[in-house]
Amino acid sequence: MKWSIYILILANLLLFAWWYPPTDPVQQTPPAPPLPPGTESLVLLEEQDARALAAREAPPAPEPIVQAAADEAASASVEPPPPEPLPDLVQAPPDPMPESEPAPSPQAGPAGEPEAQSTPEPAPVIASPSEPEPDFEISSLAPEPATDSAPQPAPEPEPEPEPEPEPVIACLSVGPFADEAAADAVRERLTAIGLEPQQRSEAVQQPAGYWVYLAARPLDEARAVVEDLSRQGIEDYFIGRQNFISLGVFSDRATAERRRAEIEQYGYQPQVEQRFRTTSRYWLDLEAPEPDLPSEAQWNDWLGQYPDASPQTKPCQ
Repeated sequence: MKWSIYILILANLLLFAWWYPPTDPVQQTPPAPPLPPGTESLVLLEEQDARALAAREAPPAPEPIVQAAADEAASASVEPPPPEPLPDLVQAPPDPMPESEPAPSPQAGPAGEPEAQSTPEPAPVIASPSEPEPDFEISSLAPEPATDSAPQPAPEPEPEPEPEPEPVIACLSVGPFADEAAADAVRERLTAIGLEPQQRSEAVQQPAGYWVYLAARPLDEARAVVEDLSRQGIEDYFIGRQNFISLGVFSDRATAERRRAEIEQYGYQPQVEQRFRTTSRYWLDLEAPEPDLPSEAQWNDWLGQYPDASPQTKPCQ
């Protein structure tokens, strides 16, 4: 079988050499670019005449040999036998071909003839270099989770503590005190707890009673009225400046009204007038945060003996 394959290959080579004589390299033209699929090639009249003439002059091809060779090649392609070494021949090892170059395929015969198939030589298998085994056991090392390798976000800065609100400043006036000694006593108590009160005084009009009198008149007439009152048994009277006839000063209005009614019985028209006198009153002014002020119990203790005095809020200046 193998000798038949060699004979077929040799016959194909002879036919190829016969049909394709060597051409002049000077007259050889470059091959035309390939046409798109489905496009027929354009044949010149000169080329058609030359092909027809060459077909008439060419001897007939040995069809039985080619047909038999084709049948044997088809059977060989189905189940190729392993090549056996030739007897009495030294078989040279095939040259190794580079991996990047494909193995050469047999040349095709002339148009209309089937190709002769040959058994390709098996390409040498190049073993890839084995990777060196690591010194440590890979299975014992667990991969780190992806979240650990990702950059962690920077921690949010802690909010700054809110500043403490400033204490409310209170402005007070403590008083009034009837005399300066009373104001000094309370001022010393306030100074002892860290406050700085400022003492001040003011002039006020204080009620001094109710005056019952007869209107001013000429001096002779005033003396005549006084003599008449004396004959009626009225006492406590005198002639004052500008000839007013004073009938008494009373601490309350009710007593003053009774006096006026008594004088009216004798035909006179006395008048009642409230009297005032100018006097001084004392105050303690202080300005301090509300938490530093005395408690209600302290105020009651310090001001208990001064019924007119009390802490009074005023606008701060």
